Order: sequence, then C-alpha cells, then structure tokens
Amino acid sequence: GLMSLLALALALVVVLLPWTTWVRAPGLDALQAVRETPRVVLLVAVSLLASAWVVTVDRWLGAFLALVTLQAVRLPWALLESTVLWTATGVLVLLAARRLTPRLRRVVVAALVIAAAVAPVFLPGHDYGLLIIIAAVWFGVTVDSAVRANRG
Repeated sequence: GLMSLLALALALVVVLLPWTTWVRAPGLDALQAVRETPRVVLLVAVSLLASAWVVTVDRWLGAFLALVTLQAVRLPWALLESTVLWTATGVLVLLAARRLTPRLRRVVVAALVIAAAVAPVFLPGHDYGLLIIIAAVWFGVTVDSAVRANRG
C-alpha cells in the first residue's frame, strides 16, 4: 500500500539523488550540487521516514508530507530545508492538536491569533514566515475540523 510506495520513494531518493544532476535546482554549479547532495539526501530520507510514520496515524497527512518532500527536492537547499521542516512541523502540530480538549484548543487558537498580531512588532524581519506557518496550521486545523464534522 502507501507504506510500500513511501519505502520505494525513499529507496529511489537515496540511490538516485547523489548520481543525478537533473534533480537539482537550475543554476547550481557542480561544486554546489556535490556540497548540498548529502544534506539533501539526509533531509529527504528522514522526512520520508517521518511521513511513513505519520501514514500510520493519518494516511492523507503522511501522503501530503511525502509529496511536499519529494516536490521540494528540486529547490535550492535553503528553500528545500525550510519547506520540508516547516511542513513537517505543521504536520506534527496538527497531530498534537487532535489530542487537545476543545477548551484547550480554543486557548491555543487565541494564542496563535495574538502571536500573529504581535509578530511584526517583535520580529520585524521574520513576520511573513511566522504568519505563513500560522496560516498553514490554521488551514490544516480547518480541514481537519471539516472532515470530522462531515463524518458525523
């Protein structure tokens, strides 16, 4: 099933990524590609293993994390790293949010709203990233809530 596909994707990444230049982002010279490849392989492999674990809890969330990881392989290192790590963080937050009581969930949502409102004041250079992360988590919580409401 899905676990077999994730294992196959992980195996392909580990075997092919160091030997192919076409999977790297355009504009990287050979030295940059050689320097970045081990980090990319490690990050992608760990992320695919994490998505395989998430699949055991929520198959679609795990599949989403695997898809984001595999799509981000073509990005430059800094963008690949931030995309994969923040997506994984959002997935973990969603999994943790499911375990919260409704009352505590409301408190967390209120704290996120307040954090988003004051972020530009206290973090003037980083407000966009923080707000994007919060928006991604909110989107996931909204989708999760809609799915739960639809189930009954």
